[in-house]
This record gives sequence, C-alpha cells and structure tokens, in this order.
Amino acid sequence: GEDQPEPVVGHGAHLPGGLVGVQQGGLCVAVCPGALPAQPVDGPLLDGIATLCSTVGIAVCVTYCEADDDGRRYSGAAVFDRSGKMVLHRRKVRLGPGLEGRLYAPGAVESCASPAELRGALVDEPHSAVRLGVVIGSELEHPATAQLLALRGAQVLLVASSGELTEPTVSTRARDNHVGVAVS
Repeated sequence: GEDQPEPVVGHGAHLPGGLVGVQQGGLCVAVCPGALPAQPVDGPLLDGIATLCSTVGIAVCVTYCEADDDGRRYSGAAVFDRSGKMVLHRRKVRLGPGLEGRLYAPGAVESCASPAELRGALVDEPHSAVRLGVVIGSELEHPATAQLLALRGAQVLLVASSGELTEPTVSTRARDNHVGVAVS
C-alpha cells in the first residue's frame, strides 16, 4: 500500500488518497476533494472521511458526486459522527433545470425524510444530541424540503451549499419550521 500522511487537526487536514479536510471548531463543515470522479457510498472517499472523523474526533458533513451500481450519478451528502460512523446519507431531490439536471439523477423523496441523531457533535457533552437534517444547496429555496425534515424531527438543518443563498431564505426556513439553520 501507499504511505499516507496521518490526519491532522485544522485547516488542510490530510485524508487518505490526498484529500483535504477543512475544520471549523469541532465540526468539519466541508471536505474539498477537488475534481474527483463519481464515488460509491462504500468507496475510498467516504472511507477516508470516516477515518478522519474517528482519528481526529470531529463530525463531518460532506457533499460529493455519488455513483450507484447502475452508473447513475447523484448529488449526494453524508454526515459522519465523531466515531467515524455514517449517521446520514441522502441524495439531492430537487435539481436545477440547467447543468445540474443534466448531470445528476434526482434522489428519492424518502432519502431526505429522516434526520439523523448526532451525539456530542456540536458540544463537548457526549450525551447531548441534535436531530440533524441535511439540505443540499438550492433545495433550501423550496419550502417543502425544510418542512418535511422539520416534520420528521429535525432540530437543525445543515445546508451544504457551494452557491449563494440569501439571508431572507435562510431565516424564513428557520422561522417557518422552528428549526436552526446552519449554512456551510
């Protein structure tokens, strides 16, 4: 096997395969793998992120281009707890009409319906928990996504977005659904 650097805490944490993590506080809010090909859920990208989480003791939400067994591509997101366990995986349901809609298949509505319980991720108390729902990018523009997650018990919506979201949209979703919203 190839020698890989040990993961380190902080901006630029090294992952297996030369990937780089970005950490803010105790929560790694983004992993920047660069231009990688589509990855399976059980592939080396997410395995490396799980290793980072368990080694460094941080929780991570990552978005990535997912490939299924039939070759379909999805805009995927995964949340790992501090032990490296994947506690949530979902696929973006509402795709944009342009390039995004041509590149990816939409995920099933059921994939966004179940928030994950993340213990001790946001505070240093191991018995505390937060019910976390993940919204991928522009899905926050659609009220139904946030509402569905809130109705299923989400206390905080983590919006994994590389685009621009307006502050009124973020605060409206939080107010309308009585949830916290964190945008990365």
